[in-house]
Amino acid sequence: MPDMAGPLALRLPPNPTPLDLLIAGAETPDPALLPEYITMATEAGPHRVRRIHEEEAAFAEERMLMHTRGSVEDLLSKLKLELQKLRIPSWDELLDNITACDSLALSERLRPIEYQVVFVSDAKDRLEVRIAAARLRRMEATLERCKIEAFESQLLCAISVLKTETAMAAIREQEGGAVVFGKRSQMLRQASCEAARQVGLAEDALRQERNAQLTAEQTRMAQGTITRAAIASAIPAF
Repeated sequence: MPDMAGPLALRLPPNPTPLDLLIAGAETPDPALLPEYITMATEAGPHRVRRIHEEEAAFAEERMLMHTRGSVEDLLSKLKLELQKLRIPSWDELLDNITACDSLALSERLRPIEYQVVFVSDAKDRLEVRIAAARLRRMEATLERCKIEAFESQLLCAISVLKTETAMAAIREQEGGAVVFGKRSQMLRQASCEAARQVGLAEDALRQERNAQLTAEQTRMAQGTITRAAIASAIPAF
């Protein structure tokens, strides 16, 4: 195996797998592994398709909740406007005839819509909790899709390298163990590196979102602005 120091080490992840070593040219290709890698690549295909569908479903759920947010905000604005229209004349009626006015009856007239405003406001807060959770699920689904695509990309590259090695075995023997990377293998290798980079980006994005949500929650708790919906959502349902 070549020396792992220097530029080669920069191309490898912290704990390289046999596939990582093979694709980086850090390990002599073993054609005996070709059938195993072909089987693994065949099995990876359906897993990738499933991960894609799961990501699409997660995106659809997040989009649906975001659309619902607009509808709930419109409803809440409408209710608040109706309440304000009732409040002003009710207050004025009391002030203009404070000795004979039935303040209880006036307040009872406001109470149903006040309850509605509180209920819809709490529902909106609950929706924000669900949107945050859906965003995390969508990002987790993206990460899982990136992982299986990276793995499949590695396998395709390894298969190409091993096929080349099988075809060039005699030349390799003459050259004293030289590793041959064909043009197709080089292209697949670049695709594999890009797929691995996408995994890193997805991991970073998910980590940042989790940290951002945790920081926001801690800030609301410290300021005493955490909502009833957030508290209720944190309690496990039995």
